[in-house]
Amino acid sequence: AACCAEGVAKSWAKLPGVLVVVPQSPDRSLWSDPGDPGYDWLRQEGRQNVNDAAANVRELQRVAMARVRHVEKWLRALLKKHKLKPRHLILSGFSQGSILCALCACRLNAKGAVICGGVTGQPIYSAKEKDYVGGGWMKWEQLLPRKVASTRFCAVNGTLDPFVPRRAVETMLKDYDTQWHWDPGVGHDFPSKWYKIAAKWMKTVLPEERAVATCDLRPTTRSVQKK
Repeated sequence: AACCAEGVAKSWAKLPGVLVVVPQSPDRSLWSDPGDPGYDWLRQEGRQNVNDAAANVRELQRVAMARVRHVEKWLRALLKKHKLKPRHLILSGFSQGSILCALCACRLNAKGAVICGGVTGQPIYSAKEKDYVGGGWMKWEQLLPRKVASTRFCAVNGTLDPFVPRRAVETMLKDYDTQWHWDPGVGHDFPSKWYKIAAKWMKTVLPEERAVATCDLRPTTRSVQKK
C-alpha cells in the first residue's frame, strides 16, 4: 500500500530532535501489482514439507534471521552516518514488521522498541500450491539473544486481533521492561490513537536525549521525515 507510513512518520517527526526513517522491503508480496504495490519482509521459498510443523518453523526462522541480518547491517550504517549509538535508537514495527522490530532491537540493544499489531505469527507459503496454506506462531522467542538486552518495549495491540497470539507475545517479552496496551474490542486495525500512545511513550524513554533515530519497519513503503 503506497505511502501508508507517511501519516505516522510526519506525526513522530514533530518530536524534538528526531529523525524518522522508514525502510522498504526489497521483496514484493504475492498480491502486489503496479497500481497497488505491496511488500513482504519475509518472502518464503516454500519448498519444505508444509505439513511438517517443525519444518515450517525452521523455514520461517531461517527467512526471518536472513532479513534481520540485512536490516541490522543497514541500521548500523545509518547510525554511523548520523553519529548515533544504539542507545539513541527506537525501532518500531507494525504487523509483520513487528517481528523484525523485536528481534533487531534486542540484538542491537536499542534503547526502545514499539510494536503495534504484533508480534504476529506468519502464514506458510507452499511453492507447490503457489499460495499460502496455513500459518501460526513461529516460536520467535527462540531467536532472541540469550543475554537479555536492556531494550524497553511499548506493545500496542487490540484484544480481538486474530494475528497476535497474546499469550505467546507476552511470554516472548516477559523478561523485558514492557509497557502493554491492549485495546478492548479492537482487531488488526491500527487506529490513530495507537501512534499517539507510542509517541507519548517515546518521550518518556528518551527525555534526556536530543538526538533520536526512529526506524519504522512495516512491509509496505518508504518515507523519510526530518525535524
